[in-house]
Amino acid sequence: MLIYPGPPQDLGVRANEFLVGKKIPDNFDLLVDAGYAFTNMYGLRWDAAQETAYPSTFLIDRQGVVFFIKIVKEHGGRTAAAEILDALPKPKH
Repeated sequence: MLIYPGPPQDLGVRANEFLVGKKIPDNFDLLVDAGYAFTNMYGLRWDAAQETAYPSTFLIDRQGVVFFIKIVKEHGGRTAAAEILDALPKPKH
């Protein structure tokens, strides 16, 4: 799921930028946080010119337990796919 913090009128443009060259799974949801309710509730608002929210990644299991959080308060250092894969539970053999 991706939550887009920002004005809904920007959603079409931003969604198209995000989707270029990608196949998104059927169970992937794109949500709009137009009033920044979610963003503000979790202290993620990057209240600066040309910004909306800090780049943030949360992994949540099927029981609703958050087991990975990364919030980056700058443009560099966003969560890499390898970090997410490392954080996922390992299959039991």
